[in-house]
Amino acid sequence: MDSDTVWQHIDSERAWMADFLESLPAEDWQRPSLCAGWTVRDVGAHLTLAQTPVRDLHGQRSARVSGTTCLCGTRRSAAR
Repeated sequence: MDSDTVWQHIDSERAWMADFLESLPAEDWQRPSLCAGWTVRDVGAHLTLAQTPVRDLHGQRSARVSGTTCLCGTRRSAAR
């Protein structure tokens, strides 16, 4: 599989995750996840921001995640 095809799959999965997270009702964001000590919001932030360059995060809200600060956003981070 060539690099462009791989990135198309990655982009598709990121977009799906962003759509899914945006569909969650407000109360679901604070529910515990299957990751001990992490809420759904914490996991969503971790998944969507893992590969986001810091320069793209300017102006995002921050949240505390297991003692560290994590910037929270979904849609912008879905794009490569």
